[in-house]
Amino acid sequence: MKMVSEQTKISNQKSLSKNFVWTFSGNIIYSVCQWFIIVLLAKMGSGHMVGQYTLGLALTAPIYMLLNLQLRSIQATDPKASFSFSHYLGMRILTSTLAMFIIVGIIGFGDYDTQTSMVILLISISKYIESIGDVIYGQIQKEERMDQISTALILKSILSIFFICISFFIFGSIYGVIIGLISSWLLVLAFYEIPILRKYTHFRPKFSWVDLKSLLKLSFPLGVVMMLISLNTNIPRYFIEKTSGISALGYFSAISYIMVAGSTIVNALGQSSTPKLASYFSLSKYDEFRRLMRKLIFLGVIIGVTGLSIVSLFGKKILTIIYSSDYANYSNVFIIIMLASSFEFISSFLGYGITSARHFKIQPIISLGVVITSIVSCYVFSMNWGLTGIAYAITLTSFVQLLGNVIVMFFIIKSSKRRI
Repeated sequence: MKMVSEQTKISNQKSLSKNFVWTFSGNIIYSVCQWFIIVLLAKMGSGHMVGQYTLGLALTAPIYMLLNLQLRSIQATDPKASFSFSHYLGMRILTSTLAMFIIVGIIGFGDYDTQTSMVILLISISKYIESIGDVIYGQIQKEERMDQISTALILKSILSIFFICISFFIFGSIYGVIIGLISSWLLVLAFYEIPILRKYTHFRPKFSWVDLKSLLKLSFPLGVVMMLISLNTNIPRYFIEKTSGISALGYFSAISYIMVAGSTIVNALGQSSTPKLASYFSLSKYDEFRRLMRKLIFLGVIIGVTGLSIVSLFGKKILTIIYSSDYANYSNVFIIIMLASSFEFISSFLGYGITSARHFKIQPIISLGVVITSIVSCYVFSMNWGLTGIAYAITLTSFVQLLGNVIVMFFIIKSSKRRI
């Protein structure tokens, strides 16, 4: 086995700034690729196709989020290596297979037409492949080699666009888009991600019941958190699909996806900072932990205010250029969604800090409160204001999540001061 020495490992680790540049570059290109799918379906297909694709993501994402157990974050914040990569890989294979079975069951019992059912199944297959790559990224992130993760994302993006265009031309339907996506991700997994992993450890799953039980006990609360976060994102989509139809869902989802640009920056910074935050906290370097958290929160505010200003001034033009004039009719929804995103940016940074401090058990409670808020507000507001009401519901929900994370971080910092 090719194991790097501690000295080599340290020399290979990148600084926070370099890791951010790499992570941001990889994530922004990857997000553009995902956005390209939405734009392609909107311009060359129809709002109905966008709605089918979004519905597939909305149904599969919460299940995979729950069963992925946020293993990547646990790996990256585990400097003592409580579990080997083989344990993480074994757990991921078991849970992703279970996710596939659950989704097949949903399709069987759901009232979907044949085409929509096939879209959901194909998206589930792509999620399975993505989940294997994600656990590999956890090991690489632990080594602080974000450049290698970003390279994988860039390769995925370039190949995806190439294969999607060819498949869409051949099939002329939404099937071609997802088949192209699956093909490109399989190639990157087989010929880049697994070979890179082997520089650090074996690609060999381990199915030890005792170890997997301990890992499940540790990770399940985070899996619940991620499922609830995903539900929080997708509950508005469920309401729109049931009350207004798949086409309306397509319009709403296309508008919402523009917010990914800000989320990409936030996630790049959060993922790059997680190993350092975890190291600071585990080594009782609480001053450094607080200092880095303040910087991240300040950046979240700046990103949110900048995005809100741009959307308020140029929202209609942006929607017309990217999609069409039909989408520009929803510019008021665009502004409200941007306000919600501003709250989410700050909340996400706080979430990375809470996870780095390994405060896992409180997170499901916050997320459950957020999901309940989302269900109630979506039901009440959608009855009165339609898509605009859904946007208001998302804003309220985002604020509740931000408030919960602020309270938890306040107690983490207060507790850390007592230990000095």
